[in-house]
Amino acid sequence: YLDLPVDFDSLSKVGSIMGSGGMVVMDEGNCMVDVAKFFLSFTQAESCGKCPPCRIGTYQMLQLLEKITSGKGEAGDIDRLEKLSWMVKRGSLCGLGQSAPNPVLTTIRYFREEYEEHVYEKYCRAAVCNIGLFFIDHKECILCGLCKQACAFDAVKETRRKFFIDREYCTKCKACYSVCPVNAIKVTKAGYARLEEEFKIPIEEIDNIERRRKMTLKDILDSRPYEIIKINHYCCIADAINLMSEKNVSGIFVVDENDKLVSIFTERDIVRCVYNGISTDEMLENLIMRDITTFDPSTKVSSAIAVATRKKIRHLPVVEGDKIIGMITYRDLVSYLLPEVCYMAETMY
Repeated sequence: YLDLPVDFDSLSKVGSIMGSGGMVVMDEGNCMVDVAKFFLSFTQAESCGKCPPCRIGTYQMLQLLEKITSGKGEAGDIDRLEKLSWMVKRGSLCGLGQSAPNPVLTTIRYFREEYEEHVYEKYCRAAVCNIGLFFIDHKECILCGLCKQACAFDAVKETRRKFFIDREYCTKCKACYSVCPVNAIKVTKAGYARLEEEFKIPIEEIDNIERRRKMTLKDILDSRPYEIIKINHYCCIADAINLMSEKNVSGIFVVDENDKLVSIFTERDIVRCVYNGISTDEMLENLIMRDITTFDPSTKVSSAIAVATRKKIRHLPVVEGDKIIGMITYRDLVSYLLPEVCYMAETMY
């Protein structure tokens, strides 16, 4: 919306208004749920109280936002908040009440993921709301000790080589977070604590894994050079094997005369041919499977892994319409989620 015209009609279409404070520039340091609460608290305080939808409705909305930002949100709160917002908007008599729900509705519309993080993961990515899990990133910590001095609850503990936050004593007051000169105090999702304990993976690494989980197949393809290797379905098995050996790949695309994807030929097919005594002179069209699973470039890595695991496939053809985009292996997916797994696999096998 950087090219959005600044006029009444254009702003109204996206849920904003013309007027004082109608346009505010923010960055990643602003929590959109907290911003919605701030604007709603202002309009709620300014309500004349003559019509119940505005007087009572904005109060109930504010209570829901207080609940969400304090880490007490429950499943269904976002939908309740959205429904209540529309009731206030349609039932209020004046412009104040009719526009009061706008900050809530637009932040839910454009930043719903932040609301869901507050409700389901008890996490504020902007570290504005006092929720989430506080920890010290030891790669960035300079051991100055200011965090320990600032903590009134003795939650910051010191060993010979590092400082760490004892979660039993931490009240999430953010005193340590505010005084750290190098921003080594981080806030992450509370659920990461269990993963850290069970798998012995540092929280900062879990955060990287979570970011990679949200990547799409297109992100993986764009992150490295790749070549789309194709062979015609009239070619024989020997030609496919030679091409795979020449290109040093474990799978290739099989296409028809119109360059449309017919199937894929992988190292598993080679093993199957050897086991069944199929001659390498056999044509690919007599061997290939017509029913293959293709993936859209926008598919998330986590979803692709789930499908590949369920269907027991190792090669994922990425296709957009009739256009072949690239090939991703199961190993590629896992390496983006958890590098430690790849290291273990290489060590074991």
